[in-house]
Amino acid sequence: MEFMLGNEAAAAAAHAAGIRVATSYPGTPSTEILSTMMRYDTLHCEWSVNEKVALEVAAAYAISGVPSMCSMKNVGLNVASDALMTLAYTGVNAPLLIFVVDTPNCFSSQNEQDTRWYGLAAKVPVFEPNSVEDTVQCTYRAFNASEKLQLPVLIRLTTRIAHGGGGVDIKAKKTGIPKQVFVRDGSRYVMVPKNALVRHKVLCERYDESRNHIDIIVEGTGENVAVATGICASAVRDTGWAKLVEVKGVPFDESKLSRALRGAGKVFVFEQGSPIIEDTVLRLTDADVIGRRSGHVRCYGELGLSHIRRILAGKPIRDEKRIKQRPPLMCAGCPHLATFFWLKDVDKVFAGDIGCYGLGYNYGCIDTCVCMGSSIGLGQALENSVVIIGDSTFFHSGIPGLINAVNQGRDLCVVIMDNSTTAMTGNQPVPKVSIEAIAEACGAKACTINPYSKRSKAVLDRALSSSGVNVVVSKAPCRRDVKAGRKYKITDSCTDCGLCMEIHCPAIEKGRINDMCVGCGFCAHICPAGAIK
Repeated sequence: MEFMLGNEAAAAAAHAAGIRVATSYPGTPSTEILSTMMRYDTLHCEWSVNEKVALEVAAAYAISGVPSMCSMKNVGLNVASDALMTLAYTGVNAPLLIFVVDTPNCFSSQNEQDTRWYGLAAKVPVFEPNSVEDTVQCTYRAFNASEKLQLPVLIRLTTRIAHGGGGVDIKAKKTGIPKQVFVRDGSRYVMVPKNALVRHKVLCERYDESRNHIDIIVEGTGENVAVATGICASAVRDTGWAKLVEVKGVPFDESKLSRALRGAGKVFVFEQGSPIIEDTVLRLTDADVIGRRSGHVRCYGELGLSHIRRILAGKPIRDEKRIKQRPPLMCAGCPHLATFFWLKDVDKVFAGDIGCYGLGYNYGCIDTCVCMGSSIGLGQALENSVVIIGDSTFFHSGIPGLINAVNQGRDLCVVIMDNSTTAMTGNQPVPKVSIEAIAEACGAKACTINPYSKRSKAVLDRALSSSGVNVVVSKAPCRRDVKAGRKYKITDSCTDCGLCMEIHCPAIEKGRINDMCVGCGFCAHICPAGAIK
């Protein structure tokens, strides 16, 4: 027995089952799955440029006979879904597991989307564990189902499981790495219309069969039944409710659920996200169904143990009181803070994006944040705007928007904050490719600044006032990748002008610099009185 996070358990179980290729794009709360997988003996692990590419790389290995996996957060599946929909048609020749971590309550994402809808749309099974411990068994079942059905399969975790801890027992690991062999078969892998129609028929047959791989577990007896899935099932167990029916994913054998509901007085349905199980329950029983459709369970937020207790007791859900929290801040000395300092007085709309620099919202320097790469798409159509995007996000999905802005003849300044890492999720690597060369190849004008330099202001002003698409790469390493320098302090020469406070560095307080200082020196560089030494 070993204590692991849910993400670590997912990786350990996948490797023990026989997975030998793992790909991902970093995204909280799923990042640790690939980080853990990299510790094991594998054929190939990679941080891909985005989730679509990650899934395509993993799928290529699975088509060629090598058990593979891909991991991502909920919104990452939006990016990968284009590939997923057709990979379900082609199928695979070795297991292909797709771990997706959903974020009820928007803990670390911009929406609460439910991955199960993608499984239903793509006609691939979705397995849903109820705990860290169950993640191991669920991964084994998913591996076996993928191998038998020759389909990619989804494993849906949620934040509480992914970042929760528990004792897990990993069975003996499969050894050896299978040889990669691709057998040409155009009727299967070339999805022109005539082939796609035939493969869709095959998919429908396999999808029907996949119902046999999703368990329905009935525990206890009683007139009033709680139907639950995922971590909600564990919560119902914790309440000591008399009869629980746990649905382990979708699709499932509805006849089994129908039998479990026979003679029920009331049926309570608990699931994170959409009322997918609940809608099936409503079709299968005439009993009184308590859930989202009935209005007893709210349509947003996470369903926690306290909420489930209240619903089972016939009480309405109350929004839990939260302690007022300080907004998240960028790290002391972060180069993004310096870039925002030069932009803070610019009278423009700031079209922002996903990354550390999104925290510029707390400083009034980010006005939009929708999805990866949307800053350039929105910025080119918003009047009087400037685009803020990071290096990893630019590689992920910013390039098409840049090409479009050039092609449409837009006047736009794009500021790419390049700290040479994917910092927000733990400093994963980014492609070692010249952003300036890419921008110029797209037809934009490009230049580079050091955000800590005073010359940056003049360069930015020139780009902001120039016609056409102008890309300014603000380049300096993430402070977490740089050894801290000597700490600065405010001397008696301070005139209390407050300019250093406008950097919003967490190391700078009124009249003093605290121990968080990493020695970047930017505050000393811009101090008009030379009072910071």
